[in-house]
Amino acid sequence: MMFECLICVEEYKINKKNKVVDCPSCNFKVCSKCQFRYAKSECMSCHIQFTNNYIASILGKTFIDKVVKPNIVNELLIKENERLKDIEPLIKWKKECEFIKSQSRYGLRQIFPKKPVIGDNIVNINFPCPMNDCRGYVNTNEKCISCNTTVCIKCKEIKNENHECDKNILESLNDIMNNSKPCPKCKTPIHKTMGCNHMFCTYCGTHFNWSTLTITSINGYHHLERINTRNNIINNDCVLSLDDDRIPRDIIDEWELPFNLKWYLYEIPKTIRQIKKTTYNEEKISQNTVNRYDDLLINYFEGKINETQWKNQLFINYKTNQLNIMYSNIYTIYLQHIDDLQSETYNKLLNNETDFRDICESCIELIKLCNESFYSIHNDYGNNTISKKLYFIPLKKEKEEEKEEEIVEYEKKEINRQVILHDYQITHANKLIEILKNSYFAIDLSPLGTGKTYVSTFIYLENDKYTNILTISPTSVNVKWIELKKDYEIPNMTNLTYKSLIGTKNNSPNCGLIIRNDYDDKVIYSVSPVFKNLAKSGLLLIIDEFQNIKNDSLQKDVCHEMIKYIKEKTKTSRVLLLSGSPMDKNSQVVQFFKTINVMKSERLASFDIGYFRQTQQMRMIWEGMDEIVNFCIKCPIKKELYIEENHHLNVIRLNKKCFELFLDEIKPNYSSSMLIIPSKYKINKYNGFYNCSKEQKILLDKGLNLLNNYLNPNIENGNQRNQRNQMNILTKGLLIVETSKIPLFVRLIKDEFDKNPNKKIVVSCNFSETIIDLEKQLSDYSPLVLNGSKTTKERTIILKKFQDNTTDFRLLIGNIKVINSGIDLDDKFGNMPRTCFVSPSYGTIDLYQLSHRFLRSLDTKSDTNLFVCYLNSNNDRSISEKKLLDAINKKGNIMKKITLEQHEQGVIFPCDFETFTENYIYND
Repeated sequence: MMFECLICVEEYKINKKNKVVDCPSCNFKVCSKCQFRYAKSECMSCHIQFTNNYIASILGKTFIDKVVKPNIVNELLIKENERLKDIEPLIKWKKECEFIKSQSRYGLRQIFPKKPVIGDNIVNINFPCPMNDCRGYVNTNEKCISCNTTVCIKCKEIKNENHECDKNILESLNDIMNNSKPCPKCKTPIHKTMGCNHMFCTYCGTHFNWSTLTITSINGYHHLERINTRNNIINNDCVLSLDDDRIPRDIIDEWELPFNLKWYLYEIPKTIRQIKKTTYNEEKISQNTVNRYDDLLINYFEGKINETQWKNQLFINYKTNQLNIMYSNIYTIYLQHIDDLQSETYNKLLNNETDFRDICESCIELIKLCNESFYSIHNDYGNNTISKKLYFIPLKKEKEEEKEEEIVEYEKKEINRQVILHDYQITHANKLIEILKNSYFAIDLSPLGTGKTYVSTFIYLENDKYTNILTISPTSVNVKWIELKKDYEIPNMTNLTYKSLIGTKNNSPNCGLIIRNDYDDKVIYSVSPVFKNLAKSGLLLIIDEFQNIKNDSLQKDVCHEMIKYIKEKTKTSRVLLLSGSPMDKNSQVVQFFKTINVMKSERLASFDIGYFRQTQQMRMIWEGMDEIVNFCIKCPIKKELYIEENHHLNVIRLNKKCFELFLDEIKPNYSSSMLIIPSKYKINKYNGFYNCSKEQKILLDKGLNLLNNYLNPNIENGNQRNQRNQMNILTKGLLIVETSKIPLFVRLIKDEFDKNPNKKIVVSCNFSETIIDLEKQLSDYSPLVLNGSKTTKERTIILKKFQDNTTDFRLLIGNIKVINSGIDLDDKFGNMPRTCFVSPSYGTIDLYQLSHRFLRSLDTKSDTNLFVCYLNSNNDRSISEKKLLDAINKKGNIMKKITLEQHEQGVIFPCDFETFTENYIYND
């Protein structure tokens, strides 16, 4: 079979040597030789992007790796090197922003300058050959791919040996550039004469907004052809928005429609519109790509990356942008068709038609075609750093009733090594085993360092009904679970962190146990078939350090779904919750009852307005409270009396009642706790109020004023601020307060080291900025830094250096969230006593847990002094750090009530720290 190449105008016989590249969009046919010389994986006419699989089938995979990629990188480098000449404004802008950010710690207002745009004057590198009758394109080497003519890329004229650009031509090109705008994809100059801002580039097929130069839709991808060729006619009127339904839902709801049709026309599109507006918004994609190019340019200019790294990152950014645009296009096409189907449905309703099967079928066909494109893109890019996730649009809503899952038979666990416990641990383990015989959950409230992980593993190994064990814990504690699994060869054990369970926006977590669905105002989780099989085969679910789910959060929602399934759908699986410091607020007990699926209602109670109107007396309609009482109080008579006595209480007082029910009913019947192993050493815990300079006082007062606003949210403008603003105020206030203490920490640390050359010191901070400053100002002591940016391997190395019996590394500066669990910071040799200085926040449990890093059962060989550091500001106690201390003390009292056994054994809680005031005098 013969064909004529439309570039070289030669006739070829199709065979292995001469293949035809046939564009599926415009049917532009070229020979494989011309496509090879073009060095791009796109059509030379309409510039649609070919799939990797399609072009590799014609020119081989090496064409992509050895020709296309280097050519793309070369083009990107030419553009970026041109931008590099104008980088000075960008560097200046970056430094200004960094300085402004750093000044927020000092209570200064943040007003950021506008980001400069560089490289707007760079024209398209590839352009048509100026030779008569030649259909080729000039590439980055100034050569036409077809006739091999040399062309100047500046004036776009044929270039001979003594070529000089004609000034008139350059002026004309300049004039064109000044009265045109570059296509945001290919940089081809485009001139606008009239009409709306919706523009279309005839060179690369890009739709973009003339005013903002942001890409609005690019359908030039081979992957999308199957959808574009559907018979549905799309209304492409550019004034129509895809953000909202074309026919509002409330109008359609006036008619009776099949449930499935509403699901296809409104429920699924509602989620897709949200995804389109947020994650796959064309303007954001374009801006994020530009920002990434700018960041790479700055990093290369500052020497943070070399040229090879720069090239690789440029290509990844280019391909990521392509991928995001393709995903965005699929969602755009989907929503365009859905809007048309909404209009079609509305017209049928107006005409009193009742048969909507064709619309349902069109919806299903559309979803299938979109999903085929998603699969095609994913397979084409492969599961690499660019395309990690496989997206899809749900075809139909899952039925409410539970489907029968095929149960996977797991192999019986084989115990290779026994976990040997002490006598007191065996007694404790047996009590928990007894609780789990009759209850789907049990709580281990043992203090830190008593061996809860070993006891839990013992329970798993000793019970034949458990074939699998799943642990969920903070990252630092997860390391210990992994080590335990390895050391004892624990069979069928899976170790996950809280963070790994929540997934990311529109993406389920990689563990495969949870399905995540994002909506406009919420995230909904459900357990996957994999988890269901685990649970039905016999699972011991261990939630370690469960104070991490004490508040309403995504990780709490995930744990709730797992516990709910175990409670409602299984007979042999159980849940074991571990924490020596589970809660520090009354209201957190309510969250606990929700998490374990006792309280299923949203609210504890609501006000009975009808009863009040009749009797002028207050009474509450119990909702969640009724569920909690039914679970906790089994005796009908006792339950009736309890309800009668407390039905008039408001929600705040009902929170306290829930706390009492936890202490009186849950704790004695569903929990156990080990005794603390006595140690001859102790932790001396102090609240220290220190004097400071005038400059520190000024800065401290700025932070305290913000904290006062946080504690009294109605003061400013008489309005209650939203939760996000409140948290911003709290965070900024605490950051300013902590910044004011940096000179204090430096002074105290130097004094301690001067007194004892063998002393080792830990400084616990809340903010990275503080850690960075302390590291610089105390560089003479070779400080070690432990924060969230450190990998597990790096943390292990840092801790080993600090814990070694040498004076090489005597100072550890860490974030309290990182150093408060799962590690040892105590003196294990007897000659390296510890001191810890703490910058306080409202995290009472963090403070409690941190103190136990310095007393680790019988391993500890010296006392530790722990100082929670406050500053004396002025005589106005309403805005002093005393309020912060009062909040900590209040929470500490609640912790002490929940774990009263620890208090009785001598554990000092934050509310009982000894308080002193420093006599140090500043000479300002």
